[in-house]
Amino acid sequence: MELIINACFPDEKRIALAEKIIQITAIDHINGYCVIESIDTENIGLISGSRDYGIYFSPENKIESKEVSQQIDSLKNQFEHSHIVWLSSKSYKSNDIKFAWILAHEFGHVFQNTKERQPNGNKFSELRRQEKFKSLPASRMCKNEIDSDLLAYQVCSNIFGEDNMVNYLNKNGIERCPCNMYPLFLREALSE
Repeated sequence: MELIINACFPDEKRIALAEKIIQITAIDHINGYCVIESIDTENIGLISGSRDYGIYFSPENKIESKEVSQQIDSLKNQFEHSHIVWLSSKSYKSNDIKFAWILAHEFGHVFQNTKERQPNGNKFSELRRQEKFKSLPASRMCKNEIDSDLLAYQVCSNIFGEDNMVNYLNKNGIERCPCNMYPLFLREALSE
């Protein structure tokens, strides 16, 4: 996985953090690119515009050139068997934990696609049946998304420490699933 930072003046701390996440996840052996924007990209025609923090494009994705930036289109055309992770400027400008979470989460999708991670849907379903987790919205409980959040939790805990992650998530939650029980759900899924 090759790291590409689109920045006039790249933040060395941000680059070091991205490289550390690549090292911790051991994703560097996978053929692909991680493109991180540091400038706003509202007008480049991305599929979801400026709403997304990150998007994963698998080699199987068929993408219209008008739906992505010229750079992503070029990478997809030149290296059609490559995985591409794209992070928006919103991700780049986020605090360290949020940036690390988003990047590791998208890497989780790469691992799922390459079959190096297989989400345990049964385990997630069993855990969800517990009374305390019944309020979690079914629309946010896709096994691949949960699995990517688990990888993000593990990576961020490794970098920032478990206590810092618990405090951060209790204070800020997770935007993808903004329910106050979801961080506890992830911690319990990891502990089983």
